[in-house]
Amino acid sequence: MPRNKEDAQEGEWTDCWNCGGSGYSHHDCGEDCCACLDPEDNVPCDVCDGKGGWFQPYPQPLLEQKQLVEG
Repeated sequence: MPRNKEDAQEGEWTDCWNCGGSGYSHHDCGEDCCACLDPEDNVPCDVCDGKGGWFQPYPQPLLEQKQLVEG
């Protein structure tokens, strides 16, 4: 199982729904009317902050969650 390097939680990588995992959401060349022949996305995605997705930790078992609340 993949682990998050920062806090060693088990989980999986989830690609961003907005950019599809590329980290870029759309093309902006700075012109009002884009004349680019082959425009490539170059604007960092604002949903994932240009990371292409996020680490989704697996939920803790119910018993562990209960102990955290009571503890």
